[in-house]
Amino acid sequence: MAVSSMNLKEIRERLEPVVISESYELHDIEWVEEGKRFFLRVFIDSEKGVELEDCAKISRKASLILDAEESISVPYTLEVSSPGIFRKLNTDKDFTRFIGERVKLIQEFEKIKKTVGILSGYTSETITILVENEPVQFLRSEIKKISLAPKI
Repeated sequence: MAVSSMNLKEIRERLEPVVISESYELHDIEWVEEGKRFFLRVFIDSEKGVELEDCAKISRKASLILDAEESISVPYTLEVSSPGIFRKLNTDKDFTRFIGERVKLIQEFEKIKKTVGILSGYTSETITILVENEPVQFLRSEIKKISLAPKI
């Protein structure tokens, strides 16, 4: 892999001020290898939502920064988009914003376990969701991923 988690942290530190200066939030960054191609996916958000023009603007600015610093050592495609309706919840701010919303929580032990319910609370160590109207607590350290799971 051409980008380590440390590199992603550095890339985030370089891109976040630019994203914030344009009145967006840097929601997440992912490095994905699909076949022989590499993608750097940057997810931006804002209170007013994110339009295609917003993504294009941030993409241009991010490209300038990444190209100038040669942060990534292999050819890749930069994709900038909104987190979408199935967005990952990463921060306490996300959890606060989406209390009362339907979520899917994924844990990985010997096998992957998925739980769907209503996000009802969180602490620094736990996430609580209502499953069939019963509160179930999960240790944050055991959660692989938690994302919105709206009924469509």
